[in-house]
Amino acid sequence: MTSQGFESIANELVAAIDLLSDSHLRVPAMLLLYAGIDIMASLDRAESSVEVKPDDFVAWTSRYLLPDTHLECSAEDLYAARCGLLHTYTAESRRSRKGKARQIWYAWGDASAEELQSLIDRTDVPAAVAVHVDDLRAAFRRAVERFKESLLDDSEKANLVHDRAHMFFGDLPVSPKVGNRC
Repeated sequence: MTSQGFESIANELVAAIDLLSDSHLRVPAMLLLYAGIDIMASLDRAESSVEVKPDDFVAWTSRYLLPDTHLECSAEDLYAARCGLLHTYTAESRRSRKGKARQIWYAWGDASAEELQSLIDRTDVPAAVAVHVDDLRAAFRRAVERFKESLLDDSEKANLVHDRAHMFFGDLPVSPKVGNRC
């Protein structure tokens, strides 16, 4: 797959997240966002690694998504949130139950993460951190751009990423069969 093909697929993923969120389908947008982080992490994993591991998600998030954001969560919190949302459609995950990560509670629309965090702090909820959905979307969008930019400076990494991206689903032009239509 060419660099242009990888970028097109990455841009399509970001656009789909935005489309869902802008249509007020926020939880499905978050599901796709976490899947997007998984996908990017799978491309960025070590060359010798055959499968994606939680550490790959955490490393990609730490390297590309969290820098220069106002997000108060950690990469571990985001991984736990991903697990909770994808596996049970809740904020709770095995890691949050074991105290290895905080639950992420989401603010959206006109609500602020700060106000939600203030509410969380006044309850007896186990450790939780508030994140505004739009802030996480913006961080993901910037992270994808940072990841793409990192490939410009490292041709070996770029080749590995493009080789892995070659396996992505894509559109294939299909034309109607010519001739006998029985």
